Amino acid sequence: MAMCWTPLSKISTDRDNWTIKVRVLRMWDAINTKNNEFISLDMILIDEEGSTIHAIVRKNQAQTFRPQLLEGRVYTIKNFRVESTKGEFQPMHNDIKIWFMTITTIMESNEDMNSIQKNCFKFANYDQIQNQCYNYTYLIDVVGKLVAVGNVEDPQVNGAPRKLRNLQLLLKEGKEIRLSLWGTTVWQIDEDVYKNNPGPFVLIATSTIVKSFGGKFSLSSTSATKV
Repeated sequence: MAMCWTPLSKISTDRDNWTIKVRVLRMWDAINTKNNEFISLDMILIDEEGSTIHAIVRKNQAQTFRPQLLEGRVYTIKNFRVESTKGEFQPMHNDIKIWFMTITTIMESNEDMNSIQKNCFKFANYDQIQNQCYNYTYLIDVVGKLVAVGNVEDPQVNGAPRKLRNLQLLLKEGKEIRLSLWGTTVWQIDEDVYKNNPGPFVLIATSTIVKSFGGKFSLSSTSATKV
């Protein structure tokens, strides 16, 4: 018997026994940067309609679900909790998000699922970046021409060294902006590629926050950032 599933646009907080068919667009470990503590396993899911949602696996369940999930693969997921979004550092502009439960089940699809897109971004323009300065409710995606790649540094942050690499991006509005990659995100840039290839290179960075230094806006990576 064929399994039926509900589009992401139709799920709500009124029950937990939903079934969805989705691709895992991105997956990451949410980390508390103050103490480097693992918080949860997070991901962005997308369905055939192009609807996306933030899904979360709690810390104590991560070992159970992590081996069952790979970025880019399509899964049927059943029996999860749907809650209203709240707090800061939300990677999606959604009213709801998904929490995996002990009874959640995952089955990989063996069908040809080219109908589910493999990438999805919501790029912020320069005005939107300015308006997001120090507003950490939602994380933002950005795309630009890579102008410069800095060396990996080890500045002191909260009394301990932390990896940092600064990039310079040219946005489509003709404005340049700095992108600071922190922690393990610095290794998402292969320095040799840019040294040995004339380019040009277009860079996408997801789930960043906006700060201001010396009157200039800049972007900083989070644990959710993919470059």
